[in-house]
Amino acid sequence: MWKRILWSSAAGIVLVGAPVSGLAAQVKPPAATSQKVDKAAAAQAHAAQAYELFQAGKMDQARVEVEKALKMNPRSSVAYSVRAMIRMGGEDLDGALTDLKTAQGISPGDSHNYFLMAVIYMQREDLPRALTAANTAADLAPDDAMAQALRVVLLGATGDMAKAEEKALAWYAAQPNSPEAAGALMGIYESTNRYDKAIETARIAVARHPDNVGLIDSLADYLTGCKGTATSCAAQRTEAGPLYGKAIAAVRAAVTQQPGNVEFLDDLGQRLTDCKDTAVPCATQRAEALEVFGKAIALAPTADLYVRRSQVRPQADRDGKFADLDAALALEPKSEFIVVTRGATYYNYKEYDKALVDINAAVAMDPEDDEALSLRVRLYERDGNVDGQIKDLDLLTTLVPDKAEYFNSACWLRATRKQELDKALEQCNAALKLKPGDRTMSDSRAMVYLQMGKWDEAIADYDVAMAENTYAIGLYGRGVARLGKGLKKEGKADLKAARKMDKTIETTFAGYGIGEKAKKVKDKKMKAGKRL
Repeated sequence: MWKRILWSSAAGIVLVGAPVSGLAAQVKPPAATSQKVDKAAAAQAHAAQAYELFQAGKMDQARVEVEKALKMNPRSSVAYSVRAMIRMGGEDLDGALTDLKTAQGISPGDSHNYFLMAVIYMQREDLPRALTAANTAADLAPDDAMAQALRVVLLGATGDMAKAEEKALAWYAAQPNSPEAAGALMGIYESTNRYDKAIETARIAVARHPDNVGLIDSLADYLTGCKGTATSCAAQRTEAGPLYGKAIAAVRAAVTQQPGNVEFLDDLGQRLTDCKDTAVPCATQRAEALEVFGKAIALAPTADLYVRRSQVRPQADRDGKFADLDAALALEPKSEFIVVTRGATYYNYKEYDKALVDINAAVAMDPEDDEALSLRVRLYERDGNVDGQIKDLDLLTTLVPDKAEYFNSACWLRATRKQELDKALEQCNAALKLKPGDRTMSDSRAMVYLQMGKWDEAIADYDVAMAENTYAIGLYGRGVARLGKGLKKEGKADLKAARKMDKTIETTFAGYGIGEKAKKVKDKKMKAGKRL
């Protein structure tokens, strides 16, 4: 996340001092000869043109222009700064650092070079060096919002929250009308769980900057999540609804002013896709999103835009969805994310064979993609591939160790197959540690105990699972456990009640290797049975 946010911020800094149209006024001619003045001005103009081309994504042309600038004036710090940005865009971080160090030697007081150096070190996850560079940038340019914000972020990222808050408060006190200063302070309060202060700061900032989408979003998100304690959750969510509408209106206005700005169109499309404007029907918002993404694609087709348009298309437009996903893959054929997305889309249309092909391909590309593995578990369940399910679930428990459902599912499958019961018990215990007292997970562990012949433990877990409602598998399992314990009357009563609920319950348990019918169905496909 840091890389995306900070690189976007860096790209927004006008290192050449001003847009091309007003660049001449920013050039300070050297005091020597007129020839040197002309060369310096020409070099500055080439650097400005290189930056404009860089912003437009025309990297090859930008490189040509910046080399012209450096040829005319090898001492142009601006040209070195622009070339560093171009190299950053091409992932040549070593070359970019070399250029920035050269620029710093020529113009040691230019904060932009230190800011960009901090971004590079952040990309490399070298936070100490990033913080050193950010501190220099912020000290050189106390009015530069991005330099101040970067320092606050890095102080927080390196664990010095006290210093981060000190700098954020000082910045906000010096520039109370700065939306960036307010945002940085809100971030500090949020990261330290002081949401009432974050909400208070956000409200003030939104009142001062009613069209600032970032501030509106933050306040709306705090309120939607009921983060405050001063008012009820219902009151907070009521306040949040119109805020999302204001944010959409602000982005829509930006699109009207700059209809060719693909980033604005993309932002608007995503907001409409999420249907956050409570005053407008979701179908209306998504229809507009479809149109907006179409405009963005017409201007600059990217894989991400095609994927987003696919997702916002109505379910009835199956062919349109897959046409967009295929177009996305044509642009990025090695994108595992797009392959997973297409596989999930096939799954939603119940085209399971095609879904499995894509999901297998995605797992081959990234064997640790938990989303792909989770979907493959569901596909394997449909095919009766229990071994495949267990293998993927075991991997998921290591990849996502805080998700109780993966432990529970692996436990249940082992228990119903009467295999690796010690492993099954370990997994059920892990699930219940994450979700103590959970009915479904208690039911799974009861099955493990039932297969182990631990009647008391099985009865206890079935009692927990059926504390609110009884169900056939729970009753039958508890009945078997009670009979095993010698409680004939109670056991028979449970079995009778289970059969009354589900006439096929004995066959279900026979599939688990339990009961009189077990031998008859030993080689037949297991039946999951209705649980809770």
